[in-house]
Amino acid sequence: LNYRNPFVYMVLHLWIAASRFVGLSVTFGSDLLLCSFVTVLSMEFDILRHDSKEALSNKEVDVKIIAALVNRQNKLIKISNHVQSAYSVLLLYTFITNSIVICISCIAILEAEVMIRSIISLISRLITFFLQYHYGQKLLDSSAGITEAINDSNWYEIKDLKIKKFLVLMLQRAQAAKFLHGYGFIVIKRQTFLNVRKKLFFNFEENNLFNFADFV
Repeated sequence: LNYRNPFVYMVLHLWIAASRFVGLSVTFGSDLLLCSFVTVLSMEFDILRHDSKEALSNKEVDVKIIAALVNRQNKLIKISNHVQSAYSVLLLYTFITNSIVICISCIAILEAEVMIRSIISLISRLITFFLQYHYGQKLLDSSAGITEAINDSNWYEIKDLKIKKFLVLMLQRAQAAKFLHGYGFIVIKRQTFLNVRKKLFFNFEENNLFNFADFV
């Protein structure tokens, strides 16, 4: 092919632009859908925590209300498991590809010819990286929040043994808080993102490639 031919040049650039647009659409589309699922689940866990706190604040705790709360928690856990199974491989793939692209972008920043493109690529990858792990942290916190609501209610003073059994079951489920993970290899939470960023930047500074403090 003669790349200097205006027609060939135009077709190639249109093809490259279209392929990048499709790639971005698939990436951001799946990420936004995951964020939507996690947001709804986090809201439902927060509502469950509020309802549990309100139910246990009454002088006479209704066993039917507690049983309904247990069923709601069980359904939310099942939905969380479905979301996890659907996104497990994708989260691992995203972690690997983002890590590789971030490393390459950090090295490419040193080249003046591609510095701007590398900075844009680095920032975009860090943003998508952070969003996934931020929402993963939200799910982790909200699913574990029921523990605080039950413990603050002095549930151990309740005389009804059946209600106590329900509350112990809810506590056990809440203490094993739901979280997203990349096929069991990486936990999707904010601390993981911070650890990866810290290790990556530390390795570059340790090897004297450049000092990130110069960009602050």
